[in-house]
Amino acid sequence: MRKQLLILTLCGLIILAGQSGASAEEKRLPIPDKLVVLTFDDGNKSDITFVAPLLKRYGFGATFFITEGLTFLKDKKTFLTWDEVRKLHDAGFEIGNHTRTHPNVARLSKEKILAELEHIEKRCKEHGILLPKTFCYPGWRHSRAAAEVLAKKGYLFARRGSGPELPEEQDRGLAYDPTDDHPLLVPTTGASGPNWGWDEFLGAVKQARGGKICVLTFHGVPASIHPWVNTTPADFARYMKYLHDEKYTVIAMRDLQKYVVPRERSQDPYAPIERRMAVTPVGLKCEYTVNPLGIDTLKPRLSWTLESARRGQKQTAYQIIVADKWDSGKVTSSKSVHVVYRGKALASGEKCSWKVRCWDKDGKVSAWSKPATFEMGLLAKNRWQGKWIGAAGKNKISAPLLRKEFEVGKTLKRARVYISGLGWNELYVNGKKVGDHVLDPATTYYNNDQPHKLGSRVLYVTLDATDYLKKGRNALGVMLGNGWYSYDRKAPGRQPFADAPILKLQLDMEFTDGTRASIVSDDT
Repeated sequence: MRKQLLILTLCGLIILAGQSGASAEEKRLPIPDKLVVLTFDDGNKSDITFVAPLLKRYGFGATFFITEGLTFLKDKKTFLTWDEVRKLHDAGFEIGNHTRTHPNVARLSKEKILAELEHIEKRCKEHGILLPKTFCYPGWRHSRAAAEVLAKKGYLFARRGSGPELPEEQDRGLAYDPTDDHPLLVPTTGASGPNWGWDEFLGAVKQARGGKICVLTFHGVPASIHPWVNTTPADFARYMKYLHDEKYTVIAMRDLQKYVVPRERSQDPYAPIERRMAVTPVGLKCEYTVNPLGIDTLKPRLSWTLESARRGQKQTAYQIIVADKWDSGKVTSSKSVHVVYRGKALASGEKCSWKVRCWDKDGKVSAWSKPATFEMGLLAKNRWQGKWIGAAGKNKISAPLLRKEFEVGKTLKRARVYISGLGWNELYVNGKKVGDHVLDPATTYYNNDQPHKLGSRVLYVTLDATDYLKKGRNALGVMLGNGWYSYDRKAPGRQPFADAPILKLQLDMEFTDGTRASIVSDDT
């Protein structure tokens, strides 16, 4: 009986522990704007004499990465003693692992990398310091082997430099994006030094928004024997005052786990880096517009821009797919503007989804772009079902108000309004203005008295009315204005083309059951 009770109790403890862990996951904090991770490399003496007191005054967290490389063991005028490292730890700061000898880990075997890590872990244990759970790659050189060793050892986060996406010597990098970057390859957003000043500092910390985190790196303040990473005390004090005054949240690297689940990482830690280094098609447009409605070009022109963190990248080929209409196949070309659609014939009102991928200068293919759309307008005169209407009677009203009520009895999938109101118009559905345009449509030459092809034409606008309609009774309302089309009284130098504004409108509705219906401008 006692054994049974013991087993039940242990099971209960296991269940409770699991529930507690799940609860901790649920309590992970959202990443706020203005979140900065503050890190210091190499164990400089200024960490204890100048930096730490200033950070304590502002209530900032920080990580100090310690190595016994460089001249750490001999030059105690420049570098910390282990007793001073312990004081930083006791003051609440994090002590991170920066390896025993400060080597290029990209050239080391896994066994040697492990030995480098375990030496610093041993020294921390000897001095009563918590075992490090964060790491900084010496000289910012990193490798898959190092990342694998860190993961096996249970390290939570590891900081690299700004490369390979951006040149290390610029000391400017990308913000850490936990949804993309591997936690053992966290990029440095800004690294202070003589070529990194106020503007670079602001450029780094202002990247901390939209779920991205700024990671700052400092060495000595000052770094007397390493001038290439030197920061003056005056500059450092100015940076910290700004972070305090502008209400930034400044934390140690270990504190990222309050906001980020370290184990949520891609299978390949280098995949995000390689993706940024490649050419990526973004900003897809059709006829100069993002996801346009009412295209009346039978062979629309498609364009995209190229994005890459690697200098000198270029597109060498592309492939476009327009769903169910066209697959260009791989086309060897650097062209990314005005690529003419060459697929199946497009129909009035047809909505098309398209995507593109590119090959870079090394022949590597990108991922597919995010899908974009374009939608055709009314491509022939016989697709217009309505007629031109205006104010009733012979009264010449400068801004007539036209209204029509109708019923919608089914669940709506899509609704488009094709409207031309001369001279200008505004459309309202159930009392709400549709779209943000004013003075639609654009002015054209209305008289058919010229010999060239554009002697007479009027423009129309396509509007998405899907979210404005409802089941049951609905109302369309249009306010017209003279514009340059008509005029209701004589004016010097003004020659109107007509006596009063007019309207042509067609509302096409598509329902979830596949049926369609139209409401058009007519005598009703």
